[in-house]
Amino acid sequence: MQAFVTQDSLRKLSTDTGITCVYNREIASLARAFGQLYDAREFADYDVVDSAGAVDFSWASDWVDKAKRAFDAWHRVKSADEAKVFLASLIFGNKRARPSN
Repeated sequence: MQAFVTQDSLRKLSTDTGITCVYNREIASLARAFGQLYDAREFADYDVVDSAGAVDFSWASDWVDKAKRAFDAWHRVKSADEAKVFLASLIFGNKRARPSN
C-alpha cells in the first residue's frame, strides 16, 4: 500500500503549522482506506481479469462498498481540526517531503 499519510508526516505537519491535535482512529482508518482504495484502483487499471480471464464482480463490489464507508466516515469527521490537518497532509505532504534544490 502506498503511504499517503503516516503518523510521522501528520506530526511533522502539525509541528510546522502550529496546529496541534490528537489523531483519532476514524481519521487513521480513513487514511488507511484511502491508500487501499488507491491501490485497488491501480490494480483495476492494469490487472482487471483473474487467472481464468474473467472480471471478479464481487471484488469490485467489495471495493465500492469500502469507498462508500470511507465517504460516510469522512462526513462524520470532516469538520474536526484533525481532518483539516489530514487534508493538508494529503495535499502538501509529498511536496513537503522532497528536498528543495
